[in-house]
Amino acid sequence: MSRQEETDTRYEDDEITIDLVVLCKDFFQNIRKYRVRILGMALLVSVLFSLLATLFYQPEYTAFATYSVTIQKEFFGTTTKEKFVGNKVAEQINTTLPYILTSDLMKRKVAGILGEEKIQGTIDAKVAENTNFLTVACTDRDPVSAYRMLQAVVESYPVVSEQVIGRVFLEQMDGSGVPEEPDNANSLARRLILGFLIGLALMLLWCFVSALLKKTVTRKEDCQEKLNTRCLGVVPEIHSKARSRKVVRSELNILDEKTDQEFVDVFAEIRNRIEFSAQKNKIKTILLTSSLGSEGKSTIAVNLALSLASEGKKVALVDCDLRHPSDGMVVNYKGTAGLIDYLKGKVTLEKCLVYGKNVLNTSLPVVFVFGGEAVPDGARYLTLDKMEQMIHLLESQVDFVILDTAPVGLMTDATILAQYADGAVFVVKSDYARTDHILDSMNQILECNVHMIGCILNKGQ
Repeated sequence: MSRQEETDTRYEDDEITIDLVVLCKDFFQNIRKYRVRILGMALLVSVLFSLLATLFYQPEYTAFATYSVTIQKEFFGTTTKEKFVGNKVAEQINTTLPYILTSDLMKRKVAGILGEEKIQGTIDAKVAENTNFLTVACTDRDPVSAYRMLQAVVESYPVVSEQVIGRVFLEQMDGSGVPEEPDNANSLARRLILGFLIGLALMLLWCFVSALLKKTVTRKEDCQEKLNTRCLGVVPEIHSKARSRKVVRSELNILDEKTDQEFVDVFAEIRNRIEFSAQKNKIKTILLTSSLGSEGKSTIAVNLALSLASEGKKVALVDCDLRHPSDGMVVNYKGTAGLIDYLKGKVTLEKCLVYGKNVLNTSLPVVFVFGGEAVPDGARYLTLDKMEQMIHLLESQVDFVILDTAPVGLMTDATILAQYADGAVFVVKSDYARTDHILDSMNQILECNVHMIGCILNKGQ
């Protein structure tokens, strides 16, 4: 089975498995990565929640009173009053009394006394266990209405209950009177805090779901497991030694004494693996590309060339991304003539060659062919015979030719240049491009019969 078929099979038949350790790691990584967004969204939800809660706020007042219940019954013409406490009858009353108080019949009686078609509030009643103490509570948006409803319930209750359990006498023990404060006080601070917690919970849920459904590459192991390609190295996020701020990625090169040693060591590791693969598979021209833009491809291309040259290898780096040439920015090159000028026939190839000593003041055997002025139709020039002639000429003079091309997923440039390359290296930015997009891009290159050397995982921003 060919490497392309292996990649296609893995793409189609890959089973979804969940590694809890990785899931937790991705979850906390999302929190760290989006911490500013999480905080901002939580604050926004807090303000919106508070505003909406204030606009739609409706106070609720509850008037209540506790009564001692006495029931009058007749036994063979004899009238008695009983307080049902601690027996089966009392248990029955505990169930019956609240039901009667909250029945539709009671509500109609209360509405009639209040002169309304239907009561606007609610009625609640509870009997303390094993006692004859009944608490009646009436809730309404207006405190006076709540109190009037309570009085109407007490007035109507004996009439409604008489047919069920006998005549009822209520002796009030205590009560609230007309309530002065609403049950749901409109506290701005409480609403802001509640809204903030809701927003925070929603964002944390989003981080978890994002981690659970993540289809990007974030770890070295993902290159093999998701892309079926070995990882040549992981480019870390580096901080400057001289400054506390993060170094802009385009400013980094391994020859700068301020560059962190970890960054230098990673490219030494990548270089060794590429050299081993090149020797084994007779690779001289390397296509370096990515699936999407802004994955740090140009910085990696320049530093890979410098790392190979530091081992005494003669290296030529050609910036073939004619729409967005950026290799020159990595080494602060200010010249104007570039590959596009050569392909248009404006200058000779010799005029486009920029040696390391002219841009980095280094004696390393590295030569650059920068892109020059950006053009919108770069693919048209890459198909010219002059492009092929230039590559063959460079191959005869150096050990490695690196073609820094436009992203495969956006342009056809990489597939055009793949016919001149012996091997390909993919730059994959951590947690950036979707796995299926990367696989599709790799398959396009593999269809050109180019050996896939591996991928470089870029964790730099």
